[in-house]
Amino acid sequence: MAIGRETMTEALHARRSEARFQTLVQNASDVILIARPDTTITYQTPSANRILGYADGSLEGRRFTALLPPRRRRAGIGRIQRRGVSTRNIGHGKMADPTLRPVHGAMSR
Repeated sequence: MAIGRETMTEALHARRSEARFQTLVQNASDVILIARPDTTITYQTPSANRILGYADGSLEGRRFTALLPPRRRRAGIGRIQRRGVSTRNIGHGKMADPTLRPVHGAMSR
């Protein structure tokens, strides 16, 4: 009986923790993109619409490098492949319209 309660309590805490994390990410003022090692975007926060102009879900399935100006893609790919844990970078990113905007980013693996 005690093992059952302990397991239920752990599961409840895990669900609450996931809910808090999901709320935090969903309401983040910064854009958060999750991508596979090949830079394919698998998740974007709703703020990508407000800040970058990309509709919800429209970046999913696209390569992160597609957000870089064409002349910077090769350098961007190299930077992503070389970095171990994290990097901070100030560069330019493509908005949903054809304009470029200065961006500050952090990547981690």
